[in-house]
Amino acid sequence: MEIRRLVGEIAADSSAAEAAWQVLRGLGPGVASYLLDAYPTAKRWQGRTALVFHAIRFARASEAAYALGLRSLGDKSHMIRCRACMERNAGGSQTGSWLTTVGSCLSS
Repeated sequence: MEIRRLVGEIAADSSAAEAAWQVLRGLGPGVASYLLDAYPTAKRWQGRTALVFHAIRFARASEAAYALGLRSLGDKSHMIRCRACMERNAGGSQTGSWLTTVGSCLSS
Protein backbone atom coordinates (compact mmCIF):
# COMPACT_ATOMS: atom_id res chain seq x y z
CA MET A 1 0.00 0.00 0.00
CA GLU A 2 2.92 2.35 0.70
CA ILE A 3 4.14 1.94 -2.88
CA ARG A 4 0.78 3.03 -4.29
CA ARG A 5 0.72 6.06 -2.00
CA LEU A 6 4.19 7.12 -3.12
CA VAL A 7 3.29 6.64 -6.80
CA GLY A 8 0.17 8.70 -6.10
CA GLU A 9 2.42 11.56 -4.97
CA ILE A 10 4.15 11.45 -8.34
CA ALA A 11 0.87 11.18 -10.25
CA ALA A 12 -0.53 14.17 -8.36
CA ASP A 13 2.63 16.17 -9.10
CA SER A 14 2.79 17.06 -5.42
CA SER A 15 5.65 18.78 -3.65
CA ALA A 16 6.61 15.37 -2.21
CA ALA A 17 6.95 13.76 -5.65
CA GLU A 18 10.75 13.90 -5.79
CA ALA A 19 11.14 12.43 -2.31
CA ALA A 20 8.66 9.71 -3.26
CA TRP A 21 10.68 8.88 -6.37
CA GLN A 22 13.88 8.57 -4.37
CA VAL A 23 12.21 5.79 -2.35
CA LEU A 24 10.56 4.11 -5.35
CA ARG A 25 13.65 4.19 -7.54
CA GLY A 26 15.23 1.48 -5.41
CA LEU A 27 12.51 -0.96 -6.47
CA GLY A 28 13.96 -1.08 -9.97
CA PRO A 29 11.82 -2.26 -12.89
CA GLY A 30 9.20 -3.59 -10.48
CA VAL A 31 7.93 -0.06 -9.92
CA ALA A 32 6.88 0.28 -13.58
CA SER A 33 3.65 -1.69 -13.06
CA TYR A 34 2.63 0.78 -10.34
CA LEU A 35 3.42 3.71 -12.63
CA LEU A 36 1.28 2.13 -15.34
CA ASP A 37 -1.60 1.56 -12.89
CA ALA A 38 -1.47 5.18 -11.72
CA TYR A 39 -1.41 6.69 -15.21
CA PRO A 40 -5.19 6.76 -15.83
CA THR A 41 -5.80 8.36 -12.43
CA ALA A 42 -3.37 11.26 -12.96
CA LYS A 43 -5.62 14.20 -13.74
CA ARG A 44 -2.99 16.78 -14.66
CA TRP A 45 -0.54 16.48 -17.54
CA GLN A 46 2.37 17.20 -15.21
CA GLY A 47 1.65 14.09 -13.16
CA ARG A 48 1.23 11.90 -16.25
CA THR A 49 4.47 13.29 -17.68
CA ALA A 50 6.30 12.45 -14.44
CA LEU A 51 4.99 8.87 -14.50
CA VAL A 52 6.16 8.37 -18.08
CA PHE A 53 9.50 10.09 -17.38
CA HIS A 54 10.25 7.76 -14.47
CA ALA A 55 9.27 4.71 -16.51
CA ILE A 56 11.74 5.54 -19.32
CA ARG A 57 14.72 4.03 -17.52
CA PHE A 58 12.93 0.67 -17.34
CA ALA A 59 11.65 0.50 -20.93
CA ARG A 60 14.12 -2.21 -21.94
CA ALA A 61 13.55 -4.39 -18.88
CA SER A 62 9.87 -4.01 -18.06
CA GLU A 63 6.80 -4.83 -20.12
CA ALA A 64 4.80 -2.44 -17.91
CA ALA A 65 7.15 0.46 -18.72
CA TYR A 66 6.92 -0.43 -22.40
CA ALA A 67 3.11 -0.54 -22.15
CA LEU A 68 3.05 2.84 -20.43
CA GLY A 69 5.09 4.30 -23.27
CA LEU A 70 2.67 2.91 -25.83
CA ARG A 71 -0.36 4.10 -23.89
CA SER A 72 1.02 7.59 -23.45
CA LEU A 73 1.53 7.98 -27.21
CA GLY A 74 -2.21 8.61 -27.43
CA ASP A 75 -2.38 11.17 -24.63
CA LYS A 76 -4.05 14.51 -25.37
CA SER A 77 -1.03 16.39 -23.99
CA HIS A 78 1.83 17.16 -26.39
CA MET A 79 4.33 17.05 -23.50
CA ILE A 80 3.33 13.50 -22.62
CA ARG A 81 3.57 12.37 -26.22
CA CYS A 82 7.10 13.86 -26.30
CA ARG A 83 8.04 11.80 -23.23
CA ALA A 84 6.51 8.74 -24.85
CA CYS A 85 8.76 9.25 -27.86
CA MET A 86 11.76 9.31 -25.54
CA GLU A 87 10.57 6.07 -23.99
CA ARG A 88 9.99 4.63 -27.43
CA ASN A 89 13.66 5.28 -28.26
CA ALA A 90 14.86 3.96 -24.91
CA GLY A 91 13.11 0.67 -25.62
CA GLY A 92 15.15 0.03 -28.72
CA SER A 93 15.10 -3.28 -30.50
CA GLN A 94 15.23 -5.34 -27.31
CA THR A 95 11.58 -4.68 -26.48
CA GLY A 96 10.16 -4.68 -29.98
CA SER A 97 10.44 -3.00 -33.30
CA TRP A 98 9.28 0.57 -33.74
CA LEU A 99 7.80 1.67 -37.01
CA THR A 100 7.97 5.44 -36.67
CA THR A 101 10.69 7.92 -35.93
CA VAL A 102 10.75 10.50 -33.17
CA GLY A 103 9.99 13.20 -35.75
CA SER A 104 6.76 11.57 -36.83
CA CYS A 105 5.88 10.86 -33.23
CA LEU A 106 6.26 14.49 -32.23
CA SER A 107 4.11 15.67 -35.11
CA SER A 108 1.14 13.63 -33.92
